[in-house]
Amino acid sequence: MKRKNKAKSISKIGLPPGSLIYTGHFAPEKPVFEKFTYSPDFCEVISKKHISKVDFQLSDKNTWLNYVGLNFTDNVSLIGKTYNIDILTLEDILNCNQRPTFEGNANQVFVALHLYHFGEGNELQKEQLSIVLKEKLVITFQETQEDVFDRMRAKLKENGSKIQNAGTDYLFIRLIDTVVDNYFTVDDFYETKGEELEELLFEDYEKVSLKEIHLLKKELKVFKKSVNALKEAIYKLIKERSVLIDAANEKFIFDVYDHLIHISESVDGTIELYNGLISAYDSHANNKLNQIMKVLTILSSIFIPITFLAGIYGMNFENIPELKSPNGYYILLLVMGICTVGMLLFFKRKKWL
Repeated sequence: MKRKNKAKSISKIGLPPGSLIYTGHFAPEKPVFEKFTYSPDFCEVISKKHISKVDFQLSDKNTWLNYVGLNFTDNVSLIGKTYNIDILTLEDILNCNQRPTFEGNANQVFVALHLYHFGEGNELQKEQLSIVLKEKLVITFQETQEDVFDRMRAKLKENGSKIQNAGTDYLFIRLIDTVVDNYFTVDDFYETKGEELEELLFEDYEKVSLKEIHLLKKELKVFKKSVNALKEAIYKLIKERSVLIDAANEKFIFDVYDHLIHISESVDGTIELYNGLISAYDSHANNKLNQIMKVLTILSSIFIPITFLAGIYGMNFENIPELKSPNGYYILLLVMGICTVGMLLFFKRKKWL
């Protein structure tokens, strides 16, 4: 993946409501603007890096506007004024530190969610994606140009495709569904990584980094929070039943909700896998420590009688009969050897060796 330019996160503490301040970390050098105008058997695509008010003019056809570059807040403000997007909604679009959320009224539906992808070195990267649905219009706001919507773009250009023939409410749901489907990829990555670490752990636990396990578990817990928050937002969307979403398409929202439930349960299982890895790692480490202590204890036990004999014949008394024996030194070594062999046999019989 391409390396992204990162900006320092800005705090909004103390600012009045409706302050359009970008709080994310990504700072593309230039904004990117895409406009898809489509109807059955028709699709026109405009892609620019410089936008103006004329680019936002709508026709009687369905339109998808995709804007990348939230650090250019003036552009976000221009889009908001052109399409009458509430100032508090624009604030939420630029506030990338919030949890996934849903807001809706008779004029628009707004969903903010987290888009995940892997960067260099398989580092999990998270950015905020905001989607606004209006009559015959869908607007997406992205922090970076990397997304999972290439299939959507291809389908919009494909004459006769369902997404081309349907309304913008269907596109709105499909965009959310595509992000959610990508969540399965994220969970599969962590599950596969956990299984690889588990296999390596039982081969040679010293090749496994406990720090890596904790880091992966931490990332997974952050991902789980996003999934659960989006699940709550979609449930709220289902309950409110917006007039902008056709009743025939509500079943697709239920399908997205079911996917989120499945992902949430799957992530819980993957977290348990990492908990098991931590326990197994600790168990292996304790077993190795026990083996070391066992060897040291046996060595100490063997040297106890040897040290005892050496202590007796190392005393400075003159009346020690064996001191005058010409073979006393060799006899003492023999006795020490017999003691050593005898204790080793005893330990082996007790299955301590």
